[in-house]
Amino acid sequence: MHIGRALSATALAFSLSASVRASAEVVMPPASAGATVHTIAGNGTAGNVDGVRDKAEFMFPVAVGYDPSDGAIYVVDSAAQRIRKIASDGAVSTVAGSGPPATSGLEVQGGFADGPAASARFNYPMSIAVAPGGTLYVADSINRCIRKIAGGIVSTYAGTCGMQGAKDGTTATATFNDPRGLTLARDGTLFVADFGVGIRSIAANGAVETMKIPTQWVRQISTLAIYESGAVRMLYAAGNAGFLRYNLVFKRLDGVRSASDVERLTPFGILPLSEQTVLVSSPRWHGIYFLHFAGTWRRVAGQGGQDPALLGGFADGAPADAKFYAPMGLTAGPNGEAIVADAGNRRIRSVPTVDPRWTANYGSGTPPKEPDVYHAFFVSNSFAFENVVWADSIPGLIEKRINAERAKLGLSKPLKFDVGYFTAVPLAPQAQYIGESLADGTIDLVIWNLNPHFFHDSTGDWEVALPQFTPEARAGWKAAVDAAYAKLKASNTKLILVDEPLGQHLGPGESFAYRDYLSYDKSVRQGYDKFGQLPRKPGYGYDTNVEMERFLGSLGIPYIPTLERFLEYERGAHSPLYSNYDFHFTPAGDAFLADIISTYLEKTRPWNDR
Repeated sequence: MHIGRALSATALAFSLSASVRASAEVVMPPASAGATVHTIAGNGTAGNVDGVRDKAEFMFPVAVGYDPSDGAIYVVDSAAQRIRKIASDGAVSTVAGSGPPATSGLEVQGGFADGPAASARFNYPMSIAVAPGGTLYVADSINRCIRKIAGGIVSTYAGTCGMQGAKDGTTATATFNDPRGLTLARDGTLFVADFGVGIRSIAANGAVETMKIPTQWVRQISTLAIYESGAVRMLYAAGNAGFLRYNLVFKRLDGVRSASDVERLTPFGILPLSEQTVLVSSPRWHGIYFLHFAGTWRRVAGQGGQDPALLGGFADGAPADAKFYAPMGLTAGPNGEAIVADAGNRRIRSVPTVDPRWTANYGSGTPPKEPDVYHAFFVSNSFAFENVVWADSIPGLIEKRINAERAKLGLSKPLKFDVGYFTAVPLAPQAQYIGESLADGTIDLVIWNLNPHFFHDSTGDWEVALPQFTPEARAGWKAAVDAAYAKLKASNTKLILVDEPLGQHLGPGESFAYRDYLSYDKSVRQGYDKFGQLPRKPGYGYDTNVEMERFLGSLGIPYIPTLERFLEYERGAHSPLYSNYDFHFTPAGDAFLADIISTYLEKTRPWNDR
């Protein structure tokens, strides 16, 4: 996982990942409140009827492409053997393809013919790529070639139509097996998901090559999407085996997510949101899902899922209430929304997208400078980020609250957070990351959220060893934090420290301490006793948190101590702040710490002297 431009090899030697938790039935909030799923075109009836919005009819739309130059959405209507266009005013027309409906009325017999678009023939086209200037490339799957539509003429761009194979070479000599997915890079390279062969690339000069990917993936890939931003170039691929990500800059596989890892999601469409996050459509589960490539995944829209009672259907409305029927192709729309080819419903629909930062348990590295926002960066570990969507996360809640009262607080720009997520990484490498990756003028404010798990030696077992606040350890930690603080000050970036106690350090009612205290399995209890918990050490680790507060308070850096406020909450009647199946925050815990930090920001207003 990439967490910064300048993180050293020492820091990278530590684990930067956490266990993935299947939480597909949690629906993420859309990026904007009140956003809904709605139909752009199609009335659900099978046909080839052009017209305006709900007057239009499709047979089985499987892919969509967007042309930002004129706001048009192009639709691959596979069963109809046609390429359709939805103009910005909603008018639907046929761009290319012909042939009468079969007796069933549900499809058109496939064929092959180049020439004028109105008389051209396709044989179950499966994907489309829109090039600057309006040229269209079509993966004509059963014809086993790539077609081109330009100036009202359909021609063969690559492959020999009707000839099956996997031969590399030039566009004129290469052969394809079953081209199903297309995506176009900004340098003009066209990538092809050639089912049964793998990923093929067609360079702007016409050279066709087969990319090297793991053998188990070769026969599985059916869809592709590319993410390009600055120097970042990531190619995403998906199929029955799951997902893979290929780094086009370094020409290497950048990771895989097996289908079993995401419980057989069986994706089809991919819409990258950032370097590490994508939306995917699942025709099997009748829904749209968010996936962080290295982490969690959530349902964004639709009611489908593993539960057989949650079947597909059709309904517009709020994302959690909407229904889909075998949604397939995805593309970004004119306002950043996702455009979906809802194949089974024979409609093209719009889905509000989600915040691409994360669901909220993985960081996004060093973000670019954004002059139109007050840019904050929240650094912590899984205690702050686990099992929560962005809107309910600690930084998400702070962001929402401060932005709601910007005028009163004198904040001229919207507050925006990005995050750095560290698991099992000691304090010193985190300080190094902050000093090397965040002190470059791109960030206005860094909030560093710490707990006792930060104060450990990389050579020890951080899961069972309590931190030792020896003079030597304090001196090392102070030197690391001071160095980062000095670099932030030099770049005019503010730093605020905030601590948090661990649930098992507060009382027997929080987290797993109570459960294990009651356990009859002595070996289980002994394992957790090493934390200094019940029953071996009174106070549930209270002394450890006191030592942490003393150390952080001695650094001369703006600091928010929280232990006494957590204890005050615990002493009264309360809901749990920590989960009983692990020791991470509950939603109440996230909200509690977010309130403490927000109150501090409202009082100190760090943006006033930026």
